Amino acid sequence: MDNGLISKIECLVKNACYQKENIFGCNIWEYHILPVVKYSKVLADRFCIDKECAILSAYLHDYASVLDKKYYEEHHWYGAKFAEEILHRENYPKQKIDIIKTAILNHRGSIDYTEQSLEIKCLASADAMAHITEIPSLLYLAYRQKNMDIQTGSQWVYKKINRSWDKLCEEAKIIIRDEYQAGIKVLAINDSNFP
Repeated sequence: MDNGLISKIECLVKNACYQKENIFGCNIWEYHILPVVKYSKVLADRFCIDKECAILSAYLHDYASVLDKKYYEEHHWYGAKFAEEILHRENYPKQKIDIIKTAILNHRGSIDYTEQSLEIKCLASADAMAHITEIPSLLYLAYRQKNMDIQTGSQWVYKKINRSWDKLCEEAKIIIRDEYQAGIKVLAINDSNFP
């Protein structure tokens, strides 16, 4: 594993997260990117896939949307493009670049990855796991950054957590089942108001 390259990419993404232009604020680093990296490592071990590719995919998966808000809607596409450019400049092997690009391109919850590669399942599940285990950061996003009222914000997070759960592979569900159940229970305390 090329720890030098991993450290370089980690610094690149962390610096982007701490730029004032980052629409998500610097908390995305600690409360989303790092948890995605953590879960990608766990799932890479479970799936017996290239851990280095899993880690690099995790660091770069939201890089485009952190870099500039104009990339947000299509951040998976731009993220794959930027990952290719960055890794190509580092003389990273093309075969591994393609694995990383494909994982980033397919990590979003709106994309059905069930018939895809283990690398895609790893990143998509790690991303969803971070949503489920980092509910306070989603509430912060809803209330502080999206300016939602309490009910609208909690409904938004409730729905996002359920979409994230549906996106998980079975191995990931086993790992975070308790966190999911606890989060849904708290968010659904007043579920008579939820559609």
